[in-house]
Amino acid sequence: MPRKKTDNSLRFEAMFTRGGPTDCWLWNGTQINSGYGHFWVEGSKKMTAHRFSFMQANGYLPQVVRHTCDVKLCVNPRHLLPGNHRDNSQDMARRHRMGGGNVKLTAEQVADIRKRFVSGDHGRGGNRRALAVEFGVNAKHIWRIATGRTGDYRISEAKREDQ
Repeated sequence: MPRKKTDNSLRFEAMFTRGGPTDCWLWNGTQINSGYGHFWVEGSKKMTAHRFSFMQANGYLPQVVRHTCDVKLCVNPRHLLPGNHRDNSQDMARRHRMGGGNVKLTAEQVADIRKRFVSGDHGRGGNRRALAVEFGVNAKHIWRIATGRTGDYRISEAKREDQ
């Protein structure tokens, strides 16, 4: 039997763009500095949007909620897995996501981001979230790349040798 929708559930559903069942459902609400969606649960506390999504879909909240898609703004419950800190660290290492400097983009990808980037209001909006999903990085990284606020340390070594 489906769960009854609460005020929190209804407010939450208004804050993301629902796609197909296998698509990332991107959070459109506020974000915390780390790039995760941020949601106020009435009568409780603030929590990350993906954790709230997992809790709504599964009825419990594990120690860590992991993304299978590596998109911090994704709240699709099918992309979220329960785990612990060790599981999360292993996921990050396996996907080369440990520390900001390990995100690898080719020189061509960086040029493509800079060419296609459309700015929004005060660095928000535009197409940075869509580009972030496409390139598998955080929207903040897209903005930094597009506005020249990051060096080329994110470009993979293999591609740098070809230049």
